[in-house]
Amino acid sequence: MTHASDIAGRIERCFSRIHTERMQGLPIVNEELNVQALGFQSWNGHQVGIIITPWLMNLIMMPMSEEEWGDLLLDSKREFDFPSRSVTFVLTEFDGLGRCMSSAIHSPMNGFPDQASAVSVAERFLQELMDETLQVEIDPEDDRLQRFLQGEEMRKEDGESEQITEDTPISEKIQQPVSRRELLRGLFSAGQD
Repeated sequence: MTHASDIAGRIERCFSRIHTERMQGLPIVNEELNVQALGFQSWNGHQVGIIITPWLMNLIMMPMSEEEWGDLLLDSKREFDFPSRSVTFVLTEFDGLGRCMSSAIHSPMNGFPDQASAVSVAERFLQELMDETLQVEIDPEDDRLQRFLQGEEMRKEDGESEQITEDTPISEKIQQPVSRRELLRGLFSAGQD
């Protein structure tokens, strides 16, 4: 089995390349932060840890073997039960790294003043995730935010998708959850209502 330090090194190299080749100059990049993989440890046969970058902080799970998630579609979701709570991951694939499961913790990273503060949050997150005495109850709003960060459409309590159109008054728009697609399409753009 690959050592945690080897995996952390591969992940850092992969995200450092993404930083250099794709993220330079983008407004979501916090220039005070660096790419850093930390806390990788064996859990249920997988290696699990956190990647900190200037634009995101994700929980990463590496497969036990290259074939483990070979039959799953990219972007498919899977839930894993950690000692303190369940976490939903998305299957992703990166050049030089291969397939892995990823779960958003923070994005963007503009709220972090420096690397030390990001590392502190990441270490605390991992410690709490692996602490079975905590058994975290998920706050519904935290759950909605987590689903939003992972690109899921926001749904009403009855399971229906909420529809926000350009004709919807701004007073109603701000009270309705917004799907990631709607947010990116800019239905809240200036000049409406």
